[in-house]
Amino acid sequence: MKKIIIGTSIGFIIGVALTIFVLNFVIVIQIPKDHIRITVKNNSSNIIKELKLIHEKGENSLKWIKQDREITSVFYTSGENSFKIKVLFENDSVLISNEKYIESGADITQIITNEKITDEIE
Repeated sequence: MKKIIIGTSIGFIIGVALTIFVLNFVIVIQIPKDHIRITVKNNSSNIIKELKLIHEKGENSLKWIKQDREITSVFYTSGENSFKIKVLFENDSVLISNEKYIESGADITQIITNEKITDEIE
């Protein structure tokens, strides 16, 4: 009887682990061709009070992003588009990125530091 309970428990744990893996690493990676995914990493020493992702179809507002955290936003676009990011830190300082050209299906990561917004860590 104990072997059945142990075997069932191990099977359940493996099933949960595989489900988490599939949901986090397989399904999340794929985005529709007519969408854009932008990941923002807060590498600053400040909490981001509000981040506005401004694009031709509108704007997405994300709030309270802690240091060393990242957040992802996905939005619809048909063909070409552009975006810029406006960051309001908890200390009320503001950063605004230059406008950036993007196309449908793009997957972009932006790094926020205390002084600037970049594509990569320099």
